[in-house]
Amino acid sequence: MPVFEKRSRIAAPAEVVFAFHDRPEALTLLIPPWEPARVVEKTPGLEVGVRAVVEVRVGPTVHRLVAEHTAFEPGRMFQDTLREGPFRKWVHTHTMDPDGDGASWLTDRIEYELPGGVVGNLAAGWIVKRRMEKMFAYRHEVTRRECEAAAAALREVDPSVRSLRDATRELLDRARNRLGDRLLRRARHVVTENERVLATVRAFEARDLPAAGNAFLASHASIRDDFDASVPPVDRLVEVAASVPGVHGARLTGGGFGGAIVVLADAAAAEIVETEIRAAYVTPSGREPVVRRVRASDGAGVAASSART
Repeated sequence: MPVFEKRSRIAAPAEVVFAFHDRPEALTLLIPPWEPARVVEKTPGLEVGVRAVVEVRVGPTVHRLVAEHTAFEPGRMFQDTLREGPFRKWVHTHTMDPDGDGASWLTDRIEYELPGGVVGNLAAGWIVKRRMEKMFAYRHEVTRRECEAAAAALREVDPSVRSLRDATRELLDRARNRLGDRLLRRARHVVTENERVLATVRAFEARDLPAAGNAFLASHASIRDDFDASVPPVDRLVEVAASVPGVHGARLTGGGFGGAIVVLADAAAAEIVETEIRAAYVTPSGREPVVRRVRASDGAGVAASSART
């Protein structure tokens, strides 16, 4: 079975690249201007079950492509499978993998089969491959431009800015007009989240759990309001957890768009926290939430070392 893959490094976090694909206009933005195609229907979101309908003109014929999302990992991956269209098979996996501080790898991997089996592939396989190479080169360039736009706008104000890690709140204010509302909010989340990470480290070192909890809650509010990466059920779960005595804070964890939260609570309150969450929250599918008790520990480090002569 033929497989096509395009991989590009984007100077933006994986969460930013994922969030770009979740924008309502993303699919339209990713259609090259030379492709005679238009989006007819697109269900909001990237979760399993989302559908997209695109009409593509090939000569005098209009082909209807219907794709359904069949796999989803919040913040990292989603997959769409062709349900109706000119291909015998088309499974497209979009993956965003972190690459160091503030960057990521975007990978589009497509497993496909042409009509006619081996004969069809021999007759038209090279044409399809060249068309996909051109199309995905365009798609990746658009994704790069959109996801790196905030840092690019800030560089116009301060050329020393290489990524959002180098930005400050003051710089965001100076670049407000260049960024516009959406990019300003996205950039503000990244800049303030970096500050919150450092504040949380200091709070833990000082054993100041209330301060760390406040950083957790501020982080979730920023994910929800500035980054638009939360969803109402997760917001409700954070609200429920934060109201329980003994809890200092809570926030979404992982890539966003659903998933799980992490709750910072006193060890002595663990049982009541679990009980209250189970009693006050039900998942959108009507299930009881899964609650796991964990203890914080030191990060990864060298376990042992030895010198050789």
